[in-house]
Amino acid sequence: MAVMMAKFTGANLIHGTTSEMAGPMVATYEQCVIDDEIMGFVHRLLAGFSLSDEELGLDAAREAMEAPGDGDFLAHPHTLERFRSQTWMPHISCRQATAQWQTEGGSDIHARARARGPGDGRDWPW
Repeated sequence: MAVMMAKFTGANLIHGTTSEMAGPMVATYEQCVIDDEIMGFVHRLLAGFSLSDEELGLDAAREAMEAPGDGDFLAHPHTLERFRSQTWMPHISCRQATAQWQTEGGSDIHARARARGPGDGRDWPW
């Protein structure tokens, strides 16, 4: 919550949010990765959303509803063009149903953070 409040004020450098516990006395790699995920979510949330007619896609929704078949708006080209840029996708947070998460091993966020790092083929800045 403190991170979000700092971002609401327009801060562009927020100190003490990456992996620090008990002040700067204790830091862990896993907590740094978790904090990075939180900052990514806050950044996307506060970037805002366009409410223009084009971005809302009311014409596309109308087309989907009037099309023969099941009126699938999710498969409409307008939706597909915007899905990746408008949806925040976490790297380590779990968005699965509990049953699926348990079937796939039920790893906690610290284990997923530990598995993510330099050399894993993802776009890390360091």
